[in-house]
Amino acid sequence: MRGYQAVLKGAAGLFVASENVNHAEWHSYVDSLRLKTSYPAIQALAFASAFSGEELAARIQQLRKSGQPDFSVRPPGNRDRYVVNVLTEPHSGLNVKAIGYDMWQDPVRRRAMEQALEAGEPVITPKVTLKVDDTGNPVPSVIMYFPAKNSAGKLLGYVLIPLRIPELIKDLQTLTTQGVALTIYDGAANNEDAPLYKSVTDAKHEPQFTSSEVLTVAHRPWRLVFASESSLEAGDDILSPQQVLAVGIIFSLTLFAVGWSFTSSRRRALELAHQMTESFHESEIRFHEIFDAAHEAIFIHNADTGQILDVNRRMLEMYGLTRDAALSSNLDDLSSGVAPYSSTEALRRVQLALTEGPQAFEWQAKAGNGRLFPVEVSLKSALIGKQRVVLAVVRDISERKESEAQLRESERKLSTILENVDACIYLKDTGGRYLFANQSVRNLLRLDMEDIVGFSDEKFFDAATTANIQRNDRRVLEGGETVRTEEPNATAVTGKKTVFLSTKLPLRREDGSIYALCGISTDITDRIQAEVEIRTLNASLEDRVRQRTADLETTNQQLTQAKIEAEAANIAKSAFLANMSHEIRTPMNGIIGMASILRREGMPPAQARRLDIIDTSARHLLAVINDVLDISKIEAGKFSLEEAPVDVNSLMANVSSILSGRAKAKGIDLLIETEQLPHRLVGDPTRLQQALLNYATNAVKFTEQGSITLRALKQEETADAVTVRFEVEDTGIGIAPEAMTRLFSAFEQADNSMTRKYGGTGLGLAITRRLAVLMGGEAGAESRLGAGSTFWFTLMLKKGDVTAEVETAADVNAEADIRQRYCGQRILVVDDEPINREVAQMQLEASGLVVDTAEDGAEAVAMARKTAYAAIFMDMQMPKLSGVDATREIRQLPGYRDTSIIAVTANAFADDKAKCLAAGMNEFLIKPFSPDQLFTILLRTLKQRER
Repeated sequence: MRGYQAVLKGAAGLFVASENVNHAEWHSYVDSLRLKTSYPAIQALAFASAFSGEELAARIQQLRKSGQPDFSVRPPGNRDRYVVNVLTEPHSGLNVKAIGYDMWQDPVRRRAMEQALEAGEPVITPKVTLKVDDTGNPVPSVIMYFPAKNSAGKLLGYVLIPLRIPELIKDLQTLTTQGVALTIYDGAANNEDAPLYKSVTDAKHEPQFTSSEVLTVAHRPWRLVFASESSLEAGDDILSPQQVLAVGIIFSLTLFAVGWSFTSSRRRALELAHQMTESFHESEIRFHEIFDAAHEAIFIHNADTGQILDVNRRMLEMYGLTRDAALSSNLDDLSSGVAPYSSTEALRRVQLALTEGPQAFEWQAKAGNGRLFPVEVSLKSALIGKQRVVLAVVRDISERKESEAQLRESERKLSTILENVDACIYLKDTGGRYLFANQSVRNLLRLDMEDIVGFSDEKFFDAATTANIQRNDRRVLEGGETVRTEEPNATAVTGKKTVFLSTKLPLRREDGSIYALCGISTDITDRIQAEVEIRTLNASLEDRVRQRTADLETTNQQLTQAKIEAEAANIAKSAFLANMSHEIRTPMNGIIGMASILRREGMPPAQARRLDIIDTSARHLLAVINDVLDISKIEAGKFSLEEAPVDVNSLMANVSSILSGRAKAKGIDLLIETEQLPHRLVGDPTRLQQALLNYATNAVKFTEQGSITLRALKQEETADAVTVRFEVEDTGIGIAPEAMTRLFSAFEQADNSMTRKYGGTGLGLAITRRLAVLMGGEAGAESRLGAGSTFWFTLMLKKGDVTAEVETAADVNAEADIRQRYCGQRILVVDDEPINREVAQMQLEASGLVVDTAEDGAEAVAMARKTAYAAIFMDMQMPKLSGVDATREIRQLPGYRDTSIIAVTANAFADDKAKCLAAGMNEFLIKPFSPDQLFTILLRTLKQRER
């Protein structure tokens, strides 16, 4: 019987290694036992799953999905507990009939299972009729049960063996001596009505010799009775000593055979143990594969000592540790150590997991390099063999915490804005019911949020107001319009009549369908009333003066408000100009880029001259755009200055170099006069050169002969700064006195006639004055008509130690250097404009680089995952995924921490540049750009990557 017990214990061992044993694993285990040859008495090896009545429906659904579509529980009915046969092997013939049978409702079977659970050993039932035999000719049988538990000691069910008694003692009968009958009774007493087994062939014979023995078989007493048959008693002298000795020998042999039958299975048990060892070894390998493939970090702690017994691969990656370092770490090493994340608190959590059950909490972990990061921890006690352990599953929640913080901050800002704005802001669903109402709406209706949300306008306004509002809402929700209209209102609470200027727009899902309406309504009742009153007063001026003298102060306030609105409109105009400049710069990049490519490829002289005209015109247009953009940024309040080293002598020389060709062509002398200035001055060299160049360019334009002098004079010096006056003096045509007053206004020139000789936008002087003011100075001019002019501006330069690496284009041929040092390296160009992609690709490939292109940020991230790029040119504004977001994702990819990523954009604002750099970009290239600018920035970033 020990062999059968070993079979059950081995089957139960499967559930320690794998809690969810499937049909394939069960079949594989049973097949390895070779039941037909090794254990012929075993009808089947089965598993009955234990679960509560609340789990019944879910368990049936699970089993039907796992390959038993017709599975059901028998007998039907609602019970508190079930133990249902779900696995059986061989899965064929009559064995299948037992699937779904609930054995817990059978008192005989239930008692045996309770005894097996209590004893922790296999237990057999009294004599039972197997379910496969309940339709006729039942064979005396018993069932052996053994509890199956998981690694934590939780009961999962029972493994069981139905045993047919005739098959069980079949081998015994081959050893018994002829003439001796064997009867086996269930229990310690003789139960003649229902023996387990009886081999008597002559029921009418009264035996002269009997012997009995009580054996305990799997916690169940059996009584074995041996009796002589007539064939043994047929001799003449039946009571002779020889016959008595023979009968004794027969009984002895019989008892020996019984003992042999229940002890000779040692060899089978050993074979089974070997098979179980191999099975456990395979399970252990499979466990470690799953253990290391887990997405979360897993620790296994000794529950008594706290020692780390094992960790998975994800833990080593998350904490940046080697396996040896991880196994030698303690709770202090892996936690921040600051309350509430101390080792004392950690040990308390472990004890709770041991005494009260699984624990889940957030924690602050510490990586091997000292970096602290938030994690989510789950603790659970378990048994591995006889050793009590605590399993810790750790998930890094850094990204989730950051996203939550950002979301909370965004929600806070949005809530602050919505709740404090004067306008009524509200959301409605497609049925016209309110989803949200800000404080202004709640004040208007004199209701709280819960009294507004979920209700329609009928509750709050009179019939006429409701009809008008709903008519406008339908245009938005059904027609998809954005509606801007005046809406007369009368609230139901006060009856007060008001007029609102409402803007209503649809909110759409990604598929374009409308799910809500957003409305912004501003009370313009006072404004309309004022307009009516103004019209009335205009019709009768005397009455207006007489009646409105007392309201003069109110009118002045209204005028002040109108002035503020006018100034706001002027800022809006400037913002519009800035946006238009951005839209123009993008196609300009294609024009200038293609002109450069055509010139590089070579062409006949006539076409080359035409191309020069295109290029010159494009660059002139670009200069105009830059002026418009600068003045727009200044007026829109988006213009910012940099702080960098300023070398006044170099700036003067640069301006002279830029204009020397045009001055020489007109026969004009360019002179420079500079006073001694302090060293290490700090300011914005780019804008300083721009202001000086604006003056000098005008001087060359309006001077036909003579000279132009550039001067830098020290005006005032303190311990921290120096004020410098820059002058540009020319011998040109001069300016009439009446024109001097409007020189520094935007879009103005001394000569505004349609036939003026000199071109220009009239923005240069306006920009120079604004730059001077931004840099702490002023600008002005002195001139005499026909005798020349002197234009000047002042600015303040700080004294400091700021240093910068300067490398001029004259010193380096960037394209040649790239061709020599980086030929064959792969570059990615990301831009949603096909022309811009083509221009950049042709220019880069001409220098020996290999170029791939992507039309949006999502495609760029996907390509970066597959291919390693030396540098990436990334447009900022693209569909699907912007360049800023794409850069953040690429920086997270392996190998892309130091890759050169260059922002390419038509947005020339400082905050746009700051966004790019904050996202991880290295450089900022503004469209349109020349090949020299392209290669200079690329060369600089590639060199920086090598350092």
